[in-house]
Amino acid sequence: QQQVRALGRSSGRVPGVATAAGPARMGGETRPSVAQPGEQVVDVRCEVRGKGEFDVVVVPAWAPLGADRFLAMVEDGFFDGIALFRAVPNFLVQFGIAEDPELNRKWAEQTMADDPKVGVRIGRGTLAFAGSGSNSRSAQMFVSLSDKNWPHLGKEAWETPFAYVPLDDFERVWTQVNTEYGDMKPCK
Repeated sequence: QQQVRALGRSSGRVPGVATAAGPARMGGETRPSVAQPGEQVVDVRCEVRGKGEFDVVVVPAWAPLGADRFLAMVEDGFFDGIALFRAVPNFLVQFGIAEDPELNRKWAEQTMADDPKVGVRIGRGTLAFAGSGSNSRSAQMFVSLSDKNWPHLGKEAWETPFAYVPLDDFERVWTQVNTEYGDMKPCK
């Protein structure tokens, strides 16, 4: 079983030039799917068991509510041993059901309001909470495996990215996740 766990975190500002996976376009605005120099970020060191360690760079300016929720879940130990339960080729890997039933209940039952859209689109390596409608986000989230501009993904306020995995970490770890059992036909 493929599992994730959070190992630790640190805060700071992005110095100089950020490492980018490429520009993101949304509603005519171009904004890289990485933190910009000077933006406040929080790095969370994580591991996909058997695949390796990687950083999650949380950017509160993108989605303050989503960023706060993710960091609170990290502090609470929610991600320790959490399974990657949906891995669809060329689309996304979803997770957010804790091993501990009490932790799972605590976070899954607390929905949060949508974050305002700030022009950061979902692209390869970005993290966003999964939702089913306005103000429906709770504990489940996903990592995007593609830069493809999906017709619906990321267009709604509940799918606002709050973080990204740096390109080198993404290539080393997330491309190794087994996606052969995805929940739908592979995306082309």
